[in-house]
Amino acid sequence: MDLISVLIIAIIVLVLLLVFAAAKMVFTINSDKEQMDLTVLWLYPFLKIAVKNQDSKSVLTVYVFNRSIIRSVLKDRDRRGKLNIIRSLKLRDIYIDAGYGFRDPAITGVTCGAINAVSRFINIDSLQHRPDFFAVNDYINLNASAKFSVGTVLINLLKGNNK
Repeated sequence: MDLISVLIIAIIVLVLLLVFAAAKMVFTINSDKEQMDLTVLWLYPFLKIAVKNQDSKSVLTVYVFNRSIIRSVLKDRDRRGKLNIIRSLKLRDIYIDAGYGFRDPAITGVTCGAINAVSRFINIDSLQHRPDFFAVNDYINLNASAKFSVGTVLINLLKGNNK
C-alpha cells in the first residue's frame, strides 16, 4: 500500500471517530477549596483536556497519552462566544451530584426549589442534590458529567449554527 492510501484511510478513521466516539466532560466545583475544574476526555487515554483555575486564571492543559503537550492561560471570552460553545455541545447522558448549603435556610430552600424546577426543563439523566439547611458557612460542591459528539460540535461551530 502506498503512502497516499494509508493517509486516506487514516483520515477516514479519524472522521469516523470524530462522529461516533463521544467525548466525556466532567465539571467540578468545590467552593471550600475555591476549585473549579473542567475536564474533557476523548478516547481516553488518547486525549485529555483540562481547564483548572490557578491563581485566579484559567489554565488549559492538553494531554496526549497522559503527557502534557500544551499548557496555556486562557483569555476571557465574551458571553456570546461562551454561549455559542455551550449551545453547540448538544449534551447527553447528563449526571449531576450537588451538595450545597447557605447560612440562611431560606436561600437554601429557594435554591433547592430552583434546581428542581430547572431540572424539569433540561434532559438530565440523574440529578442528586443534598441541600444543607443547617450550614454554618455558605458552600457549593458540584460534580457533573455529560457526553457529547466532537464531530457535531465542530460542524456546528464551523457552520455557526448554534441555536
